[in-house]
Amino acid sequence: MCADWSRTRLKELAILLGGFGFPEHLQGRVSDELPFYKVSDMSLPGNERFMTRANHYVSKSIAARQGWKPAPAQSIAFAKVGAALLLNRRRILSRSSLVDNNMMVAVADGTADPGWLYWWFQTIDFCGLVQPGALPSVNQRQIGDLEIDLPPLPEQHRIAEILDTLDEAIRKTEQVIAKLEQMKQGLLHDLLTRGVDENGELRDPVRFPEQFKESELGLIPRGWEVRRLGKVLERIDAGWSPNCLDETPKPGQWGVLKVSAVSGGIYRPQETKLLPANLQPMESLEVSLGDVLCVRANGVATLVARTVYVESTPSRLMLSDKTLRLVPGHLIRKKYLSFLMEGPRTRQQVQRLLSGSSGQRNISQSQLESLKIAVPSPPEQERIEATIAHLDTRVRQETEDLKKLQTLKKGLMHDLLTGRVRTLPPGIESPKTSKRTAECNQ
Repeated sequence: MCADWSRTRLKELAILLGGFGFPEHLQGRVSDELPFYKVSDMSLPGNERFMTRANHYVSKSIAARQGWKPAPAQSIAFAKVGAALLLNRRRILSRSSLVDNNMMVAVADGTADPGWLYWWFQTIDFCGLVQPGALPSVNQRQIGDLEIDLPPLPEQHRIAEILDTLDEAIRKTEQVIAKLEQMKQGLLHDLLTRGVDENGELRDPVRFPEQFKESELGLIPRGWEVRRLGKVLERIDAGWSPNCLDETPKPGQWGVLKVSAVSGGIYRPQETKLLPANLQPMESLEVSLGDVLCVRANGVATLVARTVYVESTPSRLMLSDKTLRLVPGHLIRKKYLSFLMEGPRTRQQVQRLLSGSSGQRNISQSQLESLKIAVPSPPEQERIEATIAHLDTRVRQETEDLKKLQTLKKGLMHDLLTGRVRTLPPGIESPKTSKRTAECNQ
């Protein structure tokens, strides 16, 4: 511990408040209402760090009659009962609020900066406090007795400022990625229904109706042909699911892809199980660069027939029996095929084929082959691929930036909150911290 830091316990620098049981009949929407947060409200969109939205409200007068004391704004709210995901979720109250009896609130008493206290809470694993075999929960005594190495208040302010800045950069990067993904979906719809002319422009059915024709799939550009998927495929390869070990194979070891490696719409080769040493791999099922992989079965109907194009992959990973490899013939390009399988017209047909079933949802090879698709010429397919590739490149760049920011945040949280790296108020930056702080503020 740093010489000018002090060791104390949470109960010495924060007041811990319990929550209240919420009677539904007291809910109101009045001018003097207080938000009443439940554990589930921490998962509401917009409540990622600050609690700004609630599903329940109580008037101040009713709260006073009940003897409920609201927690002030800037308090740290957290769950005291629930699975690991809930127990380690912390939020800052954006306004004076009430919480339910499955939550607690820490109110900094002036010795600790509320922003710094929030970041300190992020380093504590409440699951380590849970008694074996008991309902996953923590209590006020356990939380209050947690030890804290406390920096001077000015340093707390600066630590919170640096981590807040970095957290905001992460949030904005995530928003950019989400926006790009939305743009991609909208563009993909247009490209798969309107196509791209020789000048790289989307065709316009309103201005140039003569460039389109009616088909069983709706309006499509002239020159496109509606075909059954089976007519443009060379073959479909089915996978294999031996009894694998639930661990990730190391380089050089054989593994079998989980369905989650494909069902998310992005190829995730890390979602793999290790093939036991006593089983011989089926090398014909090894996944290769440029493969088009499709989900054959899933418990969630909307994930069936999700398809990915393999941009890159480790060696020695095999298809599972819940995945298929679609091998196109000369009429359709591989990447375009993956786009087409994710397009709205194809997805609608898939969902119609699956309607009425329950439990595990499956699509057979014959059902896949029966899907109707609109096929442009290979040169136009290539133009469509290039248009989507531009957005994909931006998404990859932003995703890499996000990973770097998340890694930097993790390192800075450890360094700053333990005193391994010191930070001072602006203008008195030490050489040891200036580089990482500069990285944070970029």
